[in-house]
Amino acid sequence: MMKKITFLLLLVLVSGCATLSQSQCQSGDWYGIGQTDGSQGADLSKLAQHRNACGEYSIQIDGEAWRAGRIEGLKQYCRPLNGYQIGRYGSLVNNVCPNNLAGNFSRAYNYGYKIYIVTQKLSELESRLYDEEQAILDETLSREDRRHHLDDLKQLEVDIERMRYQIVDMERKNPYTR
Repeated sequence: MMKKITFLLLLVLVSGCATLSQSQCQSGDWYGIGQTDGSQGADLSKLAQHRNACGEYSIQIDGEAWRAGRIEGLKQYCRPLNGYQIGRYGSLVNNVCPNNLAGNFSRAYNYGYKIYIVTQKLSELESRLYDEEQAILDETLSREDRRHHLDDLKQLEVDIERMRYQIVDMERKNPYTR
């Protein structure tokens, strides 16, 4: 449950709000808004969303200042550590990083995403383990069925331990911690 909440929170932070308030439009800090959007991985369509939002208040935006701020914000978003963390939570990313930052960001994202996949598989195995434990408690099971469940249970425990070690090893070898 906590993983889902964290994922949703990260998704909200990455996607940002679709509109701006009237006071944000009136502030005229388009460089700052662009910088914030860039640091959250916003693509250029965000500018059109801002134009629409501020157009409702008959306020013109400074697209050039927003683009310059976004480029500056992308320097934060496109850091390898951020890519790793986004991948680690299994979130999707927009292809927004400039060429000079995209390679390291993508490699870090892919590394984090590999750990995410193994973690998801571990969760599935733990769920199956629980199911097998519950099945063994069934008093109506035949001796043969109980033995079958016990064998499955033992194999699941071995597989779970192996996956836990794999995750720890991948995190220990993680080159994207800074």
